[in-house]
Amino acid sequence: MARRNKPTIALLLALSLAGGMLQSSYALTEDSIEQLREIDGAVRKRDFTRAAELLEVLAATGHAQAQYRLATLYRVGRGVPRDDAKAFELMKASAGQAYIDAQFSLGKMYLAGQGTEADPDEGRRWIAKAAESKHRMAKNLLAKLNSVVPGDKPATQTAPKPVVTARAISPSVLSVQQGWTVLMEAAWRGQADMIAQLAASGQGIDARNNDGESALILAAKAGHGKVVAALLKIGASYDLQDLYGVTALAYAVEAGHIPITKQLLEAGADVNLADKSGMRPLDRAVGEGHDDVALALISGGAAIDQAPGQIPLLMSASRHSNMNVLATLINHGALVDQVDSSGKSALWQAADAGNRSALSLLVRMGADINRPDSNDETPLLAALRGGHGDLARALLREGANAQHISRQGNSPLMIAARLGDAATSQALLKAGAEIDMRNNSGNSALMLAALAGRIDIVKLLLEAGADTSLRNKKREQVEDIAQAAGHSTIAALFE
Repeated sequence: MARRNKPTIALLLALSLAGGMLQSSYALTEDSIEQLREIDGAVRKRDFTRAAELLEVLAATGHAQAQYRLATLYRVGRGVPRDDAKAFELMKASAGQAYIDAQFSLGKMYLAGQGTEADPDEGRRWIAKAAESKHRMAKNLLAKLNSVVPGDKPATQTAPKPVVTARAISPSVLSVQQGWTVLMEAAWRGQADMIAQLAASGQGIDARNNDGESALILAAKAGHGKVVAALLKIGASYDLQDLYGVTALAYAVEAGHIPITKQLLEAGADVNLADKSGMRPLDRAVGEGHDDVALALISGGAAIDQAPGQIPLLMSASRHSNMNVLATLINHGALVDQVDSSGKSALWQAADAGNRSALSLLVRMGADINRPDSNDETPLLAALRGGHGDLARALLREGANAQHISRQGNSPLMIAARLGDAATSQALLKAGAEIDMRNNSGNSALMLAALAGRIDIVKLLLEAGADTSLRNKKREQVEDIAQAAGHSTIAALFE
């Protein structure tokens, strides 16, 4: 799962949920565009719970793109509990509306028997539909499927010894194509009672498929704790890495499977074994916001130093984790005022992400509240730009500089006015913010509020004594700006 070759689960989600794919314009109305923008914002912040909540509402209206994106979350358990059946239901509804990515994914679900009974013919049919619409991956997969006869094994794979089992396992067409053994299929399906019997019949316990995955890796990815226990009991190697350097432990961590994580740690799995991109299990846990998993890894001896090419753990934790994880990292030696390559501190990250508990802890721990990043943006400006007015006001109460401007010349008051945040605008004025300060374009807070149509802020600033005679670098006054933007009600205030 090295970043160059194979994205992490979070990146796959970001790609499939970003709304910028082939069909981003499908059935878009003005309302749905705004809803999708809000969803995209939640995904960018990796707030999959919020993204799922918004997608549920839009998917309920029959919106194909929303159905597909919500199905993607259910397939991997992000923001919602993992539910293959629910994912299949949503994917089928989206595919039925000719949403191409859903057609491709539905085909794969039929082939793999995910959320439904395996049905190779139906799987091929849906993949063929997507291929007809020029879906590149569908075309490639269809070509591979057409070259395989169901039941065949790849020429390089030794056929397993016959075994009489209480419940026969038939590998899916897709699994055969990918070089899976029957043991791997059982591990992926969660059939723990078959593991020992299949291993005794001659199935290689540490055999690998075409992606270098073993049965233990597949069981950990799928979240099957009983299968993991069964495989460890009969001696499965727990530190095997797939083609991308990812171990069973790393997959369990990334998916947030705390029981499996603990099983593998107790078995002796290397807690600091990095993949080919340099990412270690703790980097994954913190990046995904899996707090209990992160704490278990630290207790198990995970190193907290910055891995080469990775984001400092405290920075990532400040965005995604609770204060328990941050406190543990700091107690283990993480520096409160450490910055990343762009000069952003942990406090800056917490403010930008809207992580109140992290921000509160970092302030109590003495973090520099006014430390700017390389763009001269302080945590206060980051909180405002991110729409986190409550955190901005908390920073002001702690003494944040209300006058600090960004490289573009924007002051906190300008940002709050443009966003229509009346409570923060009032707090900034009370903290001494200069009301008529202007940015690099010559616009004041009053001008920006008028441009954005924020009539409540315009009235607030007028009452506070904002100068209406100022002109920006285009020689426009606030009345001109409001009129040009179509805000006649605001323009009328200056007549």
